[in-house]
Amino acid sequence: FWVAVGPKMASVDVYCVCGQPYDPNLFMIQCDVCKDWFHGNCIDVKEHDACDIIKYHCPQCQLTFGPSIWKQRTNWHRHDYSDPDASDKPVQTGTYVFIKELKSRHFESAESIVTRLNGEQFNLQYLLHSGFTNPVLVTKKDGLGLVMPPEDLTVSDVMDFIGPDFMLDVIDVRKQEDLKMTMSEWVDYFNSYDRSKVFNVISLEFSDTRLSDFVKPPSLVQRISWVENCWPSHVPNIGVYQRPAVMKYCLMSTENSFTDFHIDFGGSSVWYHVLRGEKLFYLIRPTQTNLSLYEHWMASANQSETFFGDQADACYRLTLTAGQTLFIPTGWIHAVYTSVDSMVFGGNFLHSFNIGLQLQVYELEKRIDAPNKYKFPSFETTHWFAASYVIEQLRSATASEFKPPSFLIVGAKALMTALKNWTQEPNCKLDVIPSGINVPKLLKDMAKEVRAAEKKMSGKVKAEKETKKGKQGAAKGAKAVAAAAVAGVQENVTPPVRGAGGAAQQGINIKVKLPVKAKGKAKGKGTGGLKARAATATKKAQSVKQEKPAPAPPPVTPLHKESVYDFNDSDDDGLVVDENPPPQPRRSYQRAVAVPATPALPPISTFSNNASMGNFAAAAAAAAA
Repeated sequence: FWVAVGPKMASVDVYCVCGQPYDPNLFMIQCDVCKDWFHGNCIDVKEHDACDIIKYHCPQCQLTFGPSIWKQRTNWHRHDYSDPDASDKPVQTGTYVFIKELKSRHFESAESIVTRLNGEQFNLQYLLHSGFTNPVLVTKKDGLGLVMPPEDLTVSDVMDFIGPDFMLDVIDVRKQEDLKMTMSEWVDYFNSYDRSKVFNVISLEFSDTRLSDFVKPPSLVQRISWVENCWPSHVPNIGVYQRPAVMKYCLMSTENSFTDFHIDFGGSSVWYHVLRGEKLFYLIRPTQTNLSLYEHWMASANQSETFFGDQADACYRLTLTAGQTLFIPTGWIHAVYTSVDSMVFGGNFLHSFNIGLQLQVYELEKRIDAPNKYKFPSFETTHWFAASYVIEQLRSATASEFKPPSFLIVGAKALMTALKNWTQEPNCKLDVIPSGINVPKLLKDMAKEVRAAEKKMSGKVKAEKETKKGKQGAAKGAKAVAAAAVAGVQENVTPPVRGAGGAAQQGINIKVKLPVKAKGKAKGKGTGGLKARAATATKKAQSVKQEKPAPAPPPVTPLHKESVYDFNDSDDDGLVVDENPPPQPRRSYQRAVAVPATPALPPISTFSNNASMGNFAAAAAAAAA
């Protein structure tokens, strides 16, 4: 064939009955007789049917060699349904027999691990107070700030929003394989009554389509998401700087769809709202033992023949119905079964509440060599952007009157270690580090804020200040007494005493200048008494000068404000104390009382949705109210 290109003629290979050149975006199949290639659309062969054909005969060759030869079913429990030796082989995931056994099995109820809240209760104060370690189920979307399309939304409506030629990633459940399908093909399949196969769509991200205008994730998710809060708007959305689009997914599942056990990419958390239908979740805690078993299972050759729920310490079943919203925390291992045709909206997000576990899952993905399509997009770049965000969170928490959240300190340490390791790896990808970031300074600033937060967390900041003040007071007192003794003048000095919290307070004193040798007897006193007191003072001065000041005791938080007169004087040398001392600085112990490490949970109804993630002071105050 020849096609015209400008003023000259050039030879181009063309195929199919349509005589068009090769297009990598279109499915094609080769005739096993004439060896020519044909577009699936031109000869009415679907891509998902091609793997079921043993020998394909094009329309022309069918006239001579007969119709194409298709596989014949020999079993119902193997991905290869035509395997002639399948009778002695184990059941594989997703097959007809597998689904039948799954529905008949007993699982422990997830009520013991899932927290049920209403929309107003699940807010930032709740996370700061209780953490985000267990799944949260919200029965109604009221109060979540969640915006959804009408409940009667159909797959045809979705096609109207994103277009009929939009290419979908589809899962063949019976074979647990991926395939491509246009939106129009998906609609034809979904609306058909004769479904010989079970297909599932779980990765349709529609942020850049018109459908996005009708869906808004929960307000809390947007508030804590790193991508939403850390990714600069001025960065070009190209290459490694392409903003991760993982916040808005549309899941369209047919009855008996099954997604095997997995951890969402990068350890990201999930929001999951059932618009229509029903989903059954099989949940497994992300303990270190379970994560280790999961990694081994993912790397095993017989993964499809092993139900991971049998290997974990416990597997819980949760039924999610229409109108309910589920929030799955970092690292939870889960599988999903669809009992009826369903439509779901959801999304993924990274955050500051489980940084260490997010990074641990990412390292696990690298060890099992997970394909890039199953990894969180721009994961490392997102963490470089998030580093400054975490530093500001630490700074805000340290500056507040409450103790910094322990999860933030632990997470910042894990993030700092990961950033260092990424820059020191042999195959370090410097292009994932955003331009303009000074890596040494960033790590130094984070280390500084971590130390400051740790000091405040342990109460060392106040203790160090009190110890320093006590040492200075003791040194001044010793010098004054020694100088007076050498000059022949006795100066009555009250040694520094320890106040509440181990604070060293400067002694209150009156200077009385007396001659060393008295010319006569003082009224009521003999010269011997004066000499004795002078000798005692000299001896005490030498003792104070030689001895090192005692270390400050640990700080003690008093229950009430003590008076400046509440001190202990163990000296018996007749020192005179001023009864009218100068006013001392007021000390307020009310603000020194820190928030307990594990405070009792306040009534859920007191939580509000007003705090900003960037202001830990206000959020912590509301949580402790």
